[in-house]
Amino acid sequence: MHGVGVFDYATVPGSIRTQVYMCPARPCTSKMMEDGKCLTYIQAVAIQVSPNTETAKAHMIILRNNSLRVDYVDRMASKNFSLGPQKTPSMLVEATGTGSADRPHPRVNHNSLANCHVLPTGGQLIPMRHQLTYGKVWQDCTTNEWTLTSPALVLDIGVIGPFEEGFLNEEASDRTFNIGVNSLQDMDAVQGIVNGDKNGLFVLDPKYNDKANSLVPGALVPEGPHGHVLEVMAPNVKPEDVLFPDSVLEKMDLACGPSQSLRAIRLAEEDGPVDVSSLPYGSLRGWKRRPREDAP
Repeated sequence: MHGVGVFDYATVPGSIRTQVYMCPARPCTSKMMEDGKCLTYIQAVAIQVSPNTETAKAHMIILRNNSLRVDYVDRMASKNFSLGPQKTPSMLVEATGTGSADRPHPRVNHNSLANCHVLPTGGQLIPMRHQLTYGKVWQDCTTNEWTLTSPALVLDIGVIGPFEEGFLNEEASDRTFNIGVNSLQDMDAVQGIVNGDKNGLFVLDPKYNDKANSLVPGALVPEGPHGHVLEVMAPNVKPEDVLFPDSVLEKMDLACGPSQSLRAIRLAEEDGPVDVSSLPYGSLRGWKRRPREDAP
């Protein structure tokens, strides 16, 4: 999937809201974006934790660069702490990586981590907690990882990078983030792109009509209730609902360019996980340029 700007990632109303900021890699051009050749990455994460008792208060967590800020105070040197009442915390925050966030991390070539997000649980991109050791979900990608446990769900967030100079738009952030969503108390209640084909966030791109197209092995095929279509899309978060502070959002927007709706492409299950960036450019270009409903 690719898009630019703020998107709802995993939200359970009344409990937790999780938003991500997606930004294209620095070498990306507007033409590359149109042709589907651009890589876009989660470069910041915002989490709002709702109060779980009458006396508790809401909390805000922002992950950007290698920092973790809680209510706008940097806590990246902390190991374990809780938010809310001690007996019934609204969130437990744990540093579960093999290293620490506040130590220097050398730059790494992004190609060396191209497949580290494919986890050992049958190639799932979002791991299931019961099949993995607690924490260290992203240990093949990074030593810097946070596990955030709320009553509604658990987030395993890997902080990836920094990469070689010139790869990311580092004015936005010098890290990317892998996010696993686990231990859901009510999967049907989850809103956002992690459950987008089930909760109605993903909609068909009205510009395309793929009903007559035959499916080709290895082609880009989404799954879900929309049938055999090749592209679905999801909107950016409305400006009034964005969790990121205005000062941070302004910097990221300036570095990453205008917001663009999220476009999701998926493989048929039998094809297994594939790095879309590794597919031949011609196949992506042809896919993006196939007949449209609004074509003359």
